[in-house]
Amino acid sequence: MKQIRTGIKILIWIIVPEICLAQANDPVITGQNYIFRESKELQSTSLSSPLKKISEPWGRSGRSLIAIDGSGQKVKYLKNEIWGYERKNDVGIRRIVHKEEYWIEENSSIIIYKKCVKGGGYFFSTGLDSQLFPFNKKHVLKLINDCQLVALYKSSALFRELMQ
Repeated sequence: MKQIRTGIKILIWIIVPEICLAQANDPVITGQNYIFRESKELQSTSLSSPLKKISEPWGRSGRSLIAIDGSGQKVKYLKNEIWGYERKNDVGIRRIVHKEEYWIEENSSIIIYKKCVKGGGYFFSTGLDSQLFPFNKKHVLKLINDCQLVALYKSSALFRELMQ
């Protein structure tokens, strides 16, 4: 009987993630300057021309971004009116939620973010437009189903590390 249970556990560990894991729509990371007005632009294969430059005139705590397009025209974007942005030679895509910035660290069946401040913690959401939660065991176990947990443990070193 013990061998049967062990065999079932092994099958669950191998097969369940393949069946349960939701197909992630990985964000398009271009290494260019882009402003994303909404999350669906992240999966777009036909992004507009990259911007020449994106700057934060008042730093990260400022309420706006200044973008310079290909023709040299300056455009001001309020941070509360866009989903996020990516800057050339930066760490990656940043999501803006309630005036706070978060880097997308990993995108699989959940999205793992790191807050863009010194000593910033990890957060997660179940979708690109979903609410962010602090990454801790309590929230993860409450919001993620068993299939996703198994799949994430199998596929994500960051997830395993954060669940320690």
